[in-house]
Amino acid sequence: MTEITEERAERIKGFTEAMLEKLNRPKNVAKGDWRDMDPRVLYDRLCEEVEELKQAQSPEEIIEEAIDVANFAFMFWDIVS
Repeated sequence: MTEITEERAERIKGFTEAMLEKLNRPKNVAKGDWRDMDPRVLYDRLCEEVEELKQAQSPEEIIEEAIDVANFAFMFWDIVS
């Protein structure tokens, strides 16, 4: 893998900020702590989000679904690590 450029690092920071923004939306906060969820349930949700990403059509949908995939991947990682 090549070294991450400053420009790419800024894009990564922007993506993680979008992940945090989505996690902190009131409707998502109301769902409770993902650490209370069974890892198998989180894995199933991750797979559902991947399917939604595959079906996304517009750039906006792709962005939203990519953020969902990343958030569920993180939640799954957080529980099992």
